[in-house]
Amino acid sequence: MPDENKRKTDPRFFFKTVYQKFQQAEKSTSHLSKCFFRIGDSTICFRFAGSGLKPQMLPAIEHMMVPANAQADLTICAFDTDTTKINIPDPPWSSTLERGTLPGYSDKRISTAFFIDSCILAMLNMDKHLAVYWIKNSKNLPYNERCFPARALLHWWFRHNKKQIAHAAAVGTPEGGILLAGKRGSGKSTTALSCLNTDLMYAGDDYILLSLNNPPRVYSLSSSAKLNPDSLKKLSLSMPRLGVREKINNKSIVFVNSHYPEKIISSFPLKAVFIPAITTREKTKLIEISPAKALLSIAPSTVIPLPGTDSRDFDYLGDLVSKVPNYIIELSNNAEEIADCIKVFLSKH
Repeated sequence: MPDENKRKTDPRFFFKTVYQKFQQAEKSTSHLSKCFFRIGDSTICFRFAGSGLKPQMLPAIEHMMVPANAQADLTICAFDTDTTKINIPDPPWSSTLERGTLPGYSDKRISTAFFIDSCILAMLNMDKHLAVYWIKNSKNLPYNERCFPARALLHWWFRHNKKQIAHAAAVGTPEGGILLAGKRGSGKSTTALSCLNTDLMYAGDDYILLSLNNPPRVYSLSSSAKLNPDSLKKLSLSMPRLGVREKINNKSIVFVNSHYPEKIISSFPLKAVFIPAITTREKTKLIEISPAKALLSIAPSTVIPLPGTDSRDFDYLGDLVSKVPNYIIELSNNAEEIADCIKVFLSKH
């Protein structure tokens, strides 16, 4: 019995058991599909069993979809109990830490997170390039998972592949662009979306992917943006195509790809990090800052929400801000003038 109990609490055994439940879910439903996405330099396949998750997870990432005959680097098996009637076995752990972290159920091969409030399980088997994503009731999928699906799994996968997910916006051209980083409400969403009326392209607002190439590079992850009512009203006057998906906690969720698909860019070289600051200035101003100050603006909102983060994430972001110039961008009250400031900067760098 002791050996059997030890086996049940082994993360590899539990992963195998949950994956078998996904296979049962595939057999139990006629709602099956595979969708392939090119994210960074990885091809990610989502295998959906059941009708609940696909329509909620796709809008944010459909701009990265590639033909279904692609060869997957990672396969994410996603299912829900309410539409497949297949439940996972009782988790062998008794409690979780903050952000779903599970001591003892993650190692060099297996990464695991369990989110109690939404009843979501995410497990990645790095050896098999295989992941399982389960939620009990797909109607309870949190808005942050609709804005950036399977964030825990993609965070673990890309960190293993020497890339870093960051909470930031990014705009630019194929020749280069900027990262807009800072705490929520700092103006980065409004700044990024205001560039849709210019020849600048949009890589993302909620989370983006970074690599430490020479120069560093930005990759699109999600086309979602979250706006407060005042910002949405102001932007809608000049961008009538900007539509709202839904409203949560006084924020409107917008999927840019649904309204401005021609403005999405998959990647560009990173020229600088900008930290927005809302002001009453009539003219936008750039103030150069140290890499350390830039790191303090980008790291907390990146590391705190993601499960399984550690010193590697801080180190990666620290390396990034040391490779490019960093600025505070004091925002004027003129969105067009802000975009012009960014364009002028990029034309000189």
